[in-house]
Formats: sequence, C-alpha cells, structure tokens
Amino acid sequence: MKNDVIDLVTVETCLDESGFRQEGKRHVLEVMSEIKSVKYDEFYKAMYSGVSVQLIAAVNIEDYEEAIIRADGKEIRPSLVEYYGTVYRIIRVWMKNNRIELTLQEVE
Repeated sequence: MKNDVIDLVTVETCLDESGFRQEGKRHVLEVMSEIKSVKYDEFYKAMYSGVSVQLIAAVNIEDYEEAIIRADGKEIRPSLVEYYGTVYRIIRVWMKNNRIELTLQEVE
C-alpha cells in the first residue's frame, strides 16, 4: 500500500571552467511510495560487499519515468530520494510487478 510521500531527485551535472563535473540543477518530483524494510539476506549480502542499505521504496513506473529528465540529448535518471528529511542514494533500480523498487543507501 502506497502511503508514504518521497521526493525523487534528479541531478543535472555540468562542467566547470577547469573541465571537472559539478552538481548543477536539481529536479524534485514528489510521489507516493511504499516504504519497505530491506530483507535480512539482502542486508547482509550488501554489508559483506561493503555497501550499507537502509530502505526499499516501491513507486509506480509512470512516476519514476516522469522524474527522468532529458538534457543535451541524454536521459538523466533520478539518483537520490528524500524521505522525512533524510537523503538517500539510489543504489539499485529493480522492476517488479509493474512497479519500480529503489534500494536506498543513506547519504552521510
């Protein structure tokens, strides 16, 4: 049941005067989501490989696709999720049962 509100954040990058990539404009889309706990097995497998995962957010495919932006002929997909003031990095996108499941890692 989708009863949580999250922000899907898509970040455009640009080059500075020295040619290094830097964060540019942020696009934020508020969507309804179902927040789930990470399963025991997935949590420990991720931890074993040096990755810490905290949550899974399930969203409609249409909502996820609406957050994709097009810039300079490229598609830029959401890379961050904000949920109750905490920012999470999307580390995995998985299509399941006509929905998108986003595996999230808290940004420190």
